[in-house]
Amino acid sequence: MALKAPQYRESLYTLKRSQLGSDETHRVKSSGEVPIEVAKCESRSSRIEPGQETTAIVAIKLPREHGEPAVIRLVFLGSPNGPVSATLVL
Repeated sequence: MALKAPQYRESLYTLKRSQLGSDETHRVKSSGEVPIEVAKCESRSSRIEPGQETTAIVAIKLPREHGEPAVIRLVFLGSPNGPVSATLVL
């Protein structure tokens, strides 16, 4: 998901090209989320068992109207403990 009109306590421009920790993720405010299209995904493994790791490359297409910096939330389903997510500032 791409966050609409993201706001944070400091300038998001200073956080470009970084991943936010869980504390920082909860402090990002937005006016909603927009689904983003996965253009391509390459992974070493098609199935990852609990406790295993893998490396993957995910290419996404941001909506045209999305400005900079973009705040993206990636959510991976299937964990026994619930979804795993990452929030990135691009």
